[in-house]
Amino acid sequence: MKKRICITTLIFIFITGTIIAQENGVIAFSITPPDANNEIYVINADGTGLTQLTNHEGRDCGPDWSPDGTQYVFSSNRDGDSEIYIMNIDGTDITQITYNNAEDWWPSWSPDGSQITFMSNRDGNFEIYIMDASGTNQTRLTTDPAQDAEPVWSPDGSMIAFLSFRDGNFEIYTMDTYGNTQERLTYTNGHAIQPAWKLVTNAIQSDEIQNLKSTLKNYPNPFNPETAISFQLQKESEVELIIYNIKSQKVKNLTNELYSEGEHSIIWNGMDDSGKSVSTGIYFYKLNVNNKIIDSKKMILMK
Repeated sequence: MKKRICITTLIFIFITGTIIAQENGVIAFSITPPDANNEIYVINADGTGLTQLTNHEGRDCGPDWSPDGTQYVFSSNRDGDSEIYIMNIDGTDITQITYNNAEDWWPSWSPDGSQITFMSNRDGNFEIYIMDASGTNQTRLTTDPAQDAEPVWSPDGSMIAFLSFRDGNFEIYTMDTYGNTQERLTYTNGHAIQPAWKLVTNAIQSDEIQNLKSTLKNYPNPFNPETAISFQLQKESEVELIIYNIKSQKVKNLTNELYSEGEHSIIWNGMDDSGKSVSTGIYFYKLNVNNKIIDSKKMILMK
């Protein structure tokens, strides 16, 4: 498992970006010596074997291990602006995978190795994007006028945490991998930055998750004026079911309580939390079980 470590500025050497520790005890990081550019290094966990992997007049920073431990993804401005690159763990075969005239930063590899998230200002301000690990199918996930930055995957690959300035200061948000169900988590007087996930081993098991995903559905869909959202629990669990609109704004908290083992069905009557009828459109329902996000699915209200 990889871990993100937040560090601060040192006096004579500035370590930048993300530090990533691999299970084999090797740590990858970027460093700026005096009067030099950022380069990527690795070091053993016992402090031996410091090795420089990149050597370029551009700024190389923010390395992230691939899940299989064979590659790094990182950002570099070696072509004039910051782009995303991949290289082998020995620093060979450096390959550029994004090409534009903007700034692409903070790459993060999905747990299954198939996708990479990153932040980019290619559309005017920094937003969160996702792409295949090859650099294809680059897709924008956030569309808020404020800055969205520093995406990081959940351990199971179902969610992305990021920070956003949309409320006047940087706060931590989460969303699914399609950019839906964006939800604010922190409320601070300062700035919340560099989110990191922890794997909770006593949460519900993977077979339970797959069962919940397969049984989560709503009928009818499309619907008017109401629909039944159903799911099946393998054991007694805390359940939260939330409705969001297409702008990822929370519309209705349908339930947040303890449910017994078995099948359950919850009716949504097309009303929001204030009791007002919502308009025709696309909505999403998100199921949380025992404080774990299970899945989100789409439904259509047609009046």
